[in-house]
Parts: sequence; structure tokens; C-alpha cells
Amino acid sequence: MSYDTETVISFLSGDGAGNFDYRPLDVAGEALTTIGAGADYDRDGLADFVAVDAAGQLLLARGDGRGGFEAEVISSWARDVRAITVPGGHFNPEEAPEAVSRALSDFLAAS
Repeated sequence: MSYDTETVISFLSGDGAGNFDYRPLDVAGEALTTIGAGADYDRDGLADFVAVDAAGQLLLARGDGRGGFEAEVISSWARDVRAITVPGGHFNPEEAPEAVSRALSDFLAAS
């Protein structure tokens, strides 16, 4: 995934030979404003991710294994989603506990 200066989220699909196809990501015809964690949420062996669209809906985008995604609205009230960068690796709460704690405290204090 890529996020450019025009706030367009794009999908870079690799061909296994070091080449990538760069194209804007369109999920259910909605522009995505925030993209979150990627994982295999439905345990089908394919990459999925969560995102927020322009209407403030939280989406689960399920991968189809061919570079496409089908979105499902999992919450319609995600209007104040914030992305933060925390140094770390596989499990940030364990590798950067102070940074995660500070970010969570700041978020809860503003609520």
C-alpha cells in the first residue's frame, strides 16, 4: 500500500520477479481517507486490511488473491480515526511500550 501527497491510497501488486503494478485503490467505489493494519482477518490465507472511507465508515477490505478487495462496513461511526507512527516491529506494545502508552493516553484524554 502507498499513500501519496494527493491523499490517494494505492495498491502495489508484486509479480514475484521484482516488478510492481501501481494503481489507485478503489474499494466499493469509495475514496479511502485512512488505512490501517493489514492482516489475514478472515483466515483464508489472503491479505486483508481495515480502512476509513470519506463518509467516516470503518471498512474491512477482504483480499481476493488477485490484487482486488471487497469491502464490508464494520462500523458507520469512525469519523475521528487517527493514525500514529510508533517505532517498533512485529508487536509495538511490547517493543515500544512508552510510545504506545503515550499515544493511547493522548487519544483518551481528547475523547
